[in-house]
Amino acid sequence: MLLAIILLDSYFLYSRFSAMEAGMIDRAKLLSKQIASSGEYALFSGNTDQLQRDATGALKQNDVAVVVVQNISGKIIAYAGDTIPQAESHFIKSYAITGVIQDTDDYFWVKEPIASVSIDLSDFDTQNESAGSKLLGYVLVKIDKLSLQKAKWEVLEASLLISVSLLVLTVFFVIRISRRIVNPIKALNQVVRNIGEGALDMRLADSPKILELKELAQGVNEMAQQLQADRVALDAQTELLRSNEERLNEIVNTMPVALFIKDVHSQIILMNSACEAQWGVVFSSVVGTNAGRFFPPEQMSASFENDKQVLAAHRMVDFEEQVWNSEIKASRTLHTFKKGVYDRNGEPLYLIGISVDVSERKLAENRLKLLNEQLETRIEDATREARMKKEDAENANYDKTRFLAAASHDLRQPMHALGLFVNELRTKLTTAEQQKVAGKVEESVEALSNLLDALLDISKLDAGVVTPDFRVFSIAPLLDRIGQNSQPLAERKGVTLKVISNGTMVNSDPVLLELIFNNLLSNAIRYTPRGGRILLACKSRGDKLRVEVRDNGIGIPENEQQSIFREFVQLANKERDRSKGLGLGLAIVDRVARLLNHNIELRSASDKGSVFSITLAKALMHMQEFTPQYVLMNEVGTSHFSGKFNSLEVLVVDDDPLVRKGTQGVVESWGGRVLMAESIREVKEVHCKSNFDLVICDYRLPDGDGIEIADWIKANFKIQPIFILISGDTSPEVLRMVDERGIQLLHKPVRPAKLRSLIQYLLDQKKAETVI
Repeated sequence: MLLAIILLDSYFLYSRFSAMEAGMIDRAKLLSKQIASSGEYALFSGNTDQLQRDATGALKQNDVAVVVVQNISGKIIAYAGDTIPQAESHFIKSYAITGVIQDTDDYFWVKEPIASVSIDLSDFDTQNESAGSKLLGYVLVKIDKLSLQKAKWEVLEASLLISVSLLVLTVFFVIRISRRIVNPIKALNQVVRNIGEGALDMRLADSPKILELKELAQGVNEMAQQLQADRVALDAQTELLRSNEERLNEIVNTMPVALFIKDVHSQIILMNSACEAQWGVVFSSVVGTNAGRFFPPEQMSASFENDKQVLAAHRMVDFEEQVWNSEIKASRTLHTFKKGVYDRNGEPLYLIGISVDVSERKLAENRLKLLNEQLETRIEDATREARMKKEDAENANYDKTRFLAAASHDLRQPMHALGLFVNELRTKLTTAEQQKVAGKVEESVEALSNLLDALLDISKLDAGVVTPDFRVFSIAPLLDRIGQNSQPLAERKGVTLKVISNGTMVNSDPVLLELIFNNLLSNAIRYTPRGGRILLACKSRGDKLRVEVRDNGIGIPENEQQSIFREFVQLANKERDRSKGLGLGLAIVDRVARLLNHNIELRSASDKGSVFSITLAKALMHMQEFTPQYVLMNEVGTSHFSGKFNSLEVLVVDDDPLVRKGTQGVVESWGGRVLMAESIREVKEVHCKSNFDLVICDYRLPDGDGIEIADWIKANFKIQPIFILISGDTSPEVLRMVDERGIQLLHKPVRPAKLRSLIQYLLDQKKAETVI
């Protein structure tokens, strides 16, 4: 306001002073012109008295100090007013200058010419514009500025008085108004500062009178109230997260496989006790470091480079590596799985690794290799030694199979518990970030589970416990069902899948035949690029039916077409990306086809696609379509149950407390009531008189096995419960015993969805038998 007043006042004064000065000059010029006009004739006729009277009369005008009339030669004809100082006399003698000829702070001079205009007397009605004028003399008027200065001071004083009055009035209103604004703002500032320091119970008591500040105060109070409520909820969530973290740490520490987590700079963040044993270090001594002081430099350099490649690849990578154990001062061979964890922008956050010590297996493989070399050498010497070496090789292969079954069991037990706890954990997590981390753990568990399942299929086929069940059935429903089940996967890949079937009756095992086509179709989808086409079709060839799986994918070179049926061979997956399969599908197809005595043919070329065909024997007998039991179970497992197993009495028998606790949490989340036992003795002593609808039992127990419990329940319970045996042992003996008794068997790790689907299927089956 002060700046505005100064600017306006200055503009007003400048304009006013300029107008006053211009008005005085115009008045002086007008007076000079009037004297010059009236004195024209008097000067021309030499009437000096008239000129003197005009000059004396002009002094009556305000501020006129001197009036001088002079002729053309500069002689003063008339003079009135004050005496002219010697310094100003030269202005009077100047001839060529007219108008304002001198302007000072106290006075100014105005000079106007006196001229006569010639008139053409020949024509009185018109004026001759060409007639000239004659200069007769000059009129000089001196104007005193004393009254002008006085008027300026009066204007200045009035302006200053008005400005000061406006400024005082403005300050008065500003002070009055600011008190209504500043005081509430100070109070708001204090409340906000206290809230920022953690005092969330602070509130603004007095409500401001200004509407905007009143709304702001209400908003601050509501914000503080919401923050206080959010803090209570956050504290509860923090406690729940801490509890879940402790449980997850307990699970991680009890895992028999080594698990470690690094940051993007390869600094150790977490490692379990199994990892400490593998590396020969204590977690507390390496946390926050790269553990370089415990390992050889060349190993550390390779490890750093490998970590960078894994984080840059955005996929899981597995490989074998030699790791120095600083405790036993020796290197161990580890099979390591590594996967990066990334944020929403794809930037790496952590690196998760799982390592399995395969030193003994590698040692056994090396011994076997040495044995085979010795066998080849001795074959050249004697046939008898060749037979002996052959028997040794078969024994070594049997030992390898038993080793695989034992290793599979040791891995399945913690993976089974981990899967149950991860499923329970996901139902209790609330934030998206927590769900994301749990999802990454679940993906890792899923990858290991798929590997174990595929190894189980190979083990069962190699053990010779799979017996084909040949039936006569129509091929059309089976192929249509396979196509429907594979359609979602094809759509996600962007591949067109078409099924062409007919009603031909064939003689084969529908379960094993569906396993063959599922693996062939899965491979075709996996190795056909986006926009490709896949065809599952039937062709009659006399008394044979040819079923083909065609694709226009990457194809298979001719020199590699035999090796693809071996385990873990993936031509287009040298980096071992688990999202592209495990390399066991075609090995399973080859074994099952040989078991069913079906011929497999392959036609393929690089970048031109592949055709896998199976030749089946036609059957003349017509019968109803057969639906394999495992297909029904899979269909049930993929559906969403609307109900729960309410009032279902369940007994869980397992010697591992983590597995018991995890199974209890999963079954109780479905609505069942769970009792638990850890041994056969506890079942017989504690639960001998209980009635159960379902028994979930582990195969290996400290005082026997689950088959013994199944036999005891069958002999002592009047109402037979549903019995499900869960085992990580894939040995042929176990599979044969389970098959002889008709016991439902699930191999670890068991997915909760698969367990639930089997329970639902068995309950429905039992209900149907009861109704009949």
